Amino acid sequence: MNAWQASYVYHDRVLRGPGDDFDWDSDSHLLNIGIDVSEAVKVEGFAYFIDLTDTAAPQDRSNMSWGGRLTGATALGDARIGYSAMLARQSDYGSSTADYELGFASFDLRVSGSGATLMIGYDNLEGDGTNTIATPLGSGHSFHGWADAFSGGGAQSTGDGLEDIRFGASYAAEFDGPLIAGWEIGALHRDFSAQRTGDGLGSEWDAWLNLDLAGNVGLSFQYADFDGSGSPLSPADRRKQWVVLTYSR
Repeated sequence: MNAWQASYVYHDRVLRGPGDDFDWDSDSHLLNIGIDVSEAVKVEGFAYFIDLTDTAAPQDRSNMSWGGRLTGATALGDARIGYSAMLARQSDYGSSTADYELGFASFDLRVSGSGATLMIGYDNLEGDGTNTIATPLGSGHSFHGWADAFSGGGAQSTGDGLEDIRFGASYAAEFDGPLIAGWEIGALHRDFSAQRTGDGLGSEWDAWLNLDLAGNVGLSFQYADFDGSGSPLSPADRRKQWVVLTYSR
């Protein structure tokens, strides 16, 4: 197999996601290189140099991140196993007013068969009591659940970091109809704690129903119920519902 891919992206502007009515000027460089060793093993390396030059942007979110990622899938009898594992380091860069170096680790495992999928995952975002992992160019929405309890301004956790342990299941099927071509229903439970102190930060249930409609249209209903803990670091309880309509071609 051994297919190589490489990309370079330059960002001069950041369009903020849901809830933010402004954009940020940027001077950012994104490098990525990968090789498909086989269907079971794909190796990627990346280096992101993100500098938010807009005074309206949170200056401590400018950062340099580098790391690697392994992904792949393989058959096991009638089932299929897929995985994703990533390690990364992040430090201050460019216009950042902070001084830090932190680590990030993530692992996901999925077992699928006969339309059903079981999933388990773990994220570990380090925090030093003040600074935490930031992804100002990435989507803040849904990174740690659809309630968005730990996303804001490009940050993805509390100042004491975040551990996110999750497990769930889904079921999908094709549907031979004039309007609906397929559907998927699922639920995921997340348990949150502070990486540096170990304090419990709450838990969340996410549930969804995805519909594949005619004409390459997708319709998704998403529900999130976050239950905070008694820790002063814990976000407040919240419930959110999302309806997402997509079109692809």
